[in-house]
Amino acid sequence: MKQKEYKEVTPILSRMEAQVTTLTQLINDLLDVSKIQMERFDYTDEQLDIDAVIREVVETL
Repeated sequence: MKQKEYKEVTPILSRMEAQVTTLTQLINDLLDVSKIQMERFDYTDEQLDIDAVIREVVETL
């Protein structure tokens, strides 16, 4: 590949990686739901950076 092609592909691969991460989290969330339904769920509170979430959604769309 030429360097120009790398520059075009890199942002696409980054978005794909972000989507894979999102899907992985969704699967984990669904597994958590099944654990909740079976009353076997442990959780830890975490802070959420809402600005980062909104930026990521905007970039994805």
